[in-house]
Amino acid sequence: MSLLSIVLSEAIEGLENVGRFWDLGTWEMTFLLWLNSLHGTFIDKVFLVITMLGDKGIVWITSGIVMLFFKKTRRIGIFVILTYGLIGGMNNFIIKKIAIRARPFYDTTIAVYPSAHVLQEYAVATFFGDGLFLGFGEIPDDYSFFSGHTVASIACATMMILHSRKIGIPAVILAVLIAFSRLWHGVHWPTDVLFGAIFAITVTIGLFYLLRFLEPKVMNLLTKIFKKKDRAAIEQ
Repeated sequence: MSLLSIVLSEAIEGLENVGRFWDLGTWEMTFLLWLNSLHGTFIDKVFLVITMLGDKGIVWITSGIVMLFFKKTRRIGIFVILTYGLIGGMNNFIIKKIAIRARPFYDTTIAVYPSAHVLQEYAVATFFGDGLFLGFGEIPDDYSFFSGHTVASIACATMMILHSRKIGIPAVILAVLIAFSRLWHGVHWPTDVLFGAIFAITVTIGLFYLLRFLEPKVMNLLTKIFKKKDRAAIEQ
């Protein structure tokens, strides 16, 4: 059997048995258990609201669109929307599917039960064998590595702070809280968040300089196109 056949065979098995390729370190499980032992009704609700701000990139897309209406922030808005689409898409559609890492609540030692801590419709909570609460909110059905909320939030916040510290600092604080909320809810391993943040920062910085390099070229091209259209309209 060729090496490629073996790899493909293993990949198929991995898709059927999520998380096959990950030797999950006990420190990550220990950390999540400790973190969830701190939960309380009020703080749970706070982090649920925070994590929901990152769902589908709602806070970042909305911020980007709002910035488009103001001349001073229009450029930032365009860059933020592009960042969310490109980097978020890269993570969700490529990296997650390559990594094939199971989320914490898919671990064989964990059983899923309804919980009194459920704070939204159709939500379920996850318990460990010792009864500790590990998460609430709608259970994601995709892979774990990298954390999508973390990548999108850190990437957009990084793009903002590269343009403006005034806008970027609050964005970074919110992004960090969103990333932490994924651990609080137990829907990601610590390394999903940590390496997701590193990936987001690194790629966003590269994208920032790439867009700056391409921006004048694109603007010149658009100017030429519109000038041609204007001339054609005048001639008619």
